[in-house]
Amino acid sequence: MPLPERHIRRNRPGHYSPGSFGFRARGGAKARRCTFEGGARVRTDVYIDGFNLYYGLLRSGPFKWLDLEQLLPKNDVRRICYFTAKVDARPHNPGQPVSQLAYLRALATLPRVETHFGNFIVSVVRQPLVETDPVNPRR
Repeated sequence: MPLPERHIRRNRPGHYSPGSFGFRARGGAKARRCTFEGGARVRTDVYIDGFNLYYGLLRSGPFKWLDLEQLLPKNDVRRICYFTAKVDARPHNPGQPVSQLAYLRALATLPRVETHFGNFIVSVVRQPLVETDPVNPRR
């Protein structure tokens, strides 16, 4: 049962709302967060897509390690479900599996984090080669 409108305080500056973390991280306007009056902490389950977290926020930033339990310090975080897939070594980054394993080992030390593994499917896209006219390449 949702709380009546009078029990919700909105637009507190400097707080993140669910779903606005990426917007805020990309330099968007200050996000807002709803909190309950009286300082009650909101019970929260957190679901994280590891690939989107890494490629959207951590890869291009100066920090590669993120303490997931500190993402929502004012909420009563019950559990954090971290979804990922094991990566393979790539020619441009042969140490990628080692780095991922080190991060996953660090996550395993956090009591509220559950790691869930899926499958990463690499699909090869094929396109037929089109012969062009050497005299007029636009034809």
